[in-house]
Formats: sequence, C-alpha cells, structure tokens
Amino acid sequence: MIYQEILMIDVGFKNFIRGNRITFILKPGSTKVKWLIKEALASRRIINCTQGKKVGSILILNTSHLVLSPLKYSSIIKRIKSDPNI
Repeated sequence: MIYQEILMIDVGFKNFIRGNRITFILKPGSTKVKWLIKEALASRRIINCTQGKKVGSILILNTSHLVLSPLKYSSIIKRIKSDPNI
C-alpha cells in the first residue's frame, strides 16, 4: 500500500482542510461572492469556520462546498505555498 502525504491547511481556529480539495480562494466583499454564500446557505453546502469573527476569505472546494475562514486571503496562500506537493 502506498501512502501519500497530504497537506492539511489550518483555515482558522484549528479547522483543517485537505489542500488538494481547494479549487478557488476568494476575497469577501463583492456582490457575486455574497450571492455564492447565499446560494450555498440555501443548498446546505457551506462550512463556517469563523466562530463569529469576520470572514477573511472564502474557499471553494472540489465538492462545491464553500468554507468561510477568518484568515486573510494572503495568509492562506502562504500556507498553501509552503508545501511543494501542491
């Protein structure tokens, strides 16, 4: 059996997501992003990791789920770039 190392990214408050599942990272604030969040709430495809804090970035997974993170866009990018396997 072959084991492969998978990067687990902390998206805030000890919530981890597999790095290979992330397809897009968005900055909050635009009307289209707010519409995406509204649609994901309606279809129950949203994962809120903010614990009541302000949303810093939105991650779209390959399963079409949205993850709301309190971390800024740039800090998540730095965490992803720290692993050469992605």
